[in-house]
Amino acid sequence: MSKLSITHWTASTEATNARFAGRNLQITMNLDREIVLTRLLLVFTVLAVAMAYADIGVIGVEYARAGDQVGIAIQIVFALVVAVVVYSYFV
Repeated sequence: MSKLSITHWTASTEATNARFAGRNLQITMNLDREIVLTRLLLVFTVLAVAMAYADIGVIGVEYARAGDQVGIAIQIVFALVVAVVVYSYFV
């Protein structure tokens, strides 16, 4: 019958310090890509909101020419909903 020996490995202080140093290096990172992406999405959002408000305005003018007060009120409420959604996106 063979004898089985189990060896317990203990971490040295150098190995522990190396692990912590590696973790600290992972925390510090370059944020340039994230900043560029954020600015790009900000421009995209502003363009989308401008197009949405232009379309809301066109529909509102059509309702105004037709004399439909309820349609105008609906467009105003929808414009306010869009404003709240965009505000909540930026905040």
